[in-house]
Amino acid sequence: MPAPGTRAHLVLDGTEKRCDVYRESAALRISTPDQADRLHPMNRIDQVTARGDVWWQSEALAALGQAGIAVGILDGEGRIKALLMPCNTRRTSLASTLDRFADQQDWPDRLEDWRRAEISRHARALRLPDPALAARMGWSAAQTMILRAAGPLSRARRQRLENEMRSFALLLAQRFLREGGCPARWLGSDPDPDRNLAPLFAQIILWRLARRATTSQGRKALQKALRKDGLKPRPVTGPALARAVEATVPALRRSLVRDVMRLYRHLLELTHQHQPGFSKQERRQ
Repeated sequence: MPAPGTRAHLVLDGTEKRCDVYRESAALRISTPDQADRLHPMNRIDQVTARGDVWWQSEALAALGQAGIAVGILDGEGRIKALLMPCNTRRTSLASTLDRFADQQDWPDRLEDWRRAEISRHARALRLPDPALAARMGWSAAQTMILRAAGPLSRARRQRLENEMRSFALLLAQRFLREGGCPARWLGSDPDPDRNLAPLFAQIILWRLARRATTSQGRKALQKALRKDGLKPRPVTGPALARAVEATVPALRRSLVRDVMRLYRHLLELTHQHQPGFSKQERRQ
C-alpha cells in the first residue's frame, strides 16, 4: 500500500489463480482462492493492470472510469490486449494544436520524422554506432538492450519479459498522455491508426528504460528482481520486477512531460502558430 497521500499502480495477477474484482463503496475488493479478500481504496490507485484470468464486476470497472483511473488488460504472457480509458475529457492547447497539425497533408510523415529524431537522440546518448538504424528499428533495438542487461534467461522467460516491457511502456504512455491533455482521438479511438501517439511515446519510454538498464545500478536492479521472481515455482516475471519497474515511474513521468513539450513546440512551428505555452493546470499534470 502506498504512503498516505500518494497513489500506486495496482497489478492484479491472475496467471496462476483466478482473481475476482468487486466494487465495495469507494474501494476495490480483490478476491482470490485460499486468500483473505483485500481492499484497495480507489483514491490510492494511479492505474490498474490486470494480467491473466481476472474477472471484473461491471460496477468496479464503471467506478474506476468515473474516478479517472485507466485499466490495462494483459494476457497470461504479458501482451497487452485492451486498454480501458475514462471518457471524461477536457479541451487543451495540445489537443487544439494536434488537430491543426492533422490538417496538413503530410502530417504522418512529419510525425514519423520527429519520432526518428527523438529515438536517434537516445541512441547517441547510448553511443550506439548507427543511431539512424536504431531509430528505424524502434521497439526492437530498445528491447534488445534491456534483454541483454537482464542476463541469461530461458527463451520463454525472455519472451515474457519482452512482452511485459512493451505492455508497460504502452500503458504508461496512455496514462501520461491523457493526464497531459491528449484527447482520446489521438490515443487510439480514431479509426485512423496514425492518430495514436501512444505507440510513439511508448517507444520513447522503452528507450529511457533501456538507458537505465544499461547503467550499473539499473542492471543490478533488473537482475535482482528477475532472480527474486525466479524463486517462484513458475519461473516467469512477477511482483519483484513490477516493483522495480514501478520505481522508475516518477522519473519517467517528468521525462515524458519534457518530451511532450518538445513535440508541442515542434507542432507549433510546423503549423506557424504563436507559442502560447501550456496553461498552469496543464503544466501541473
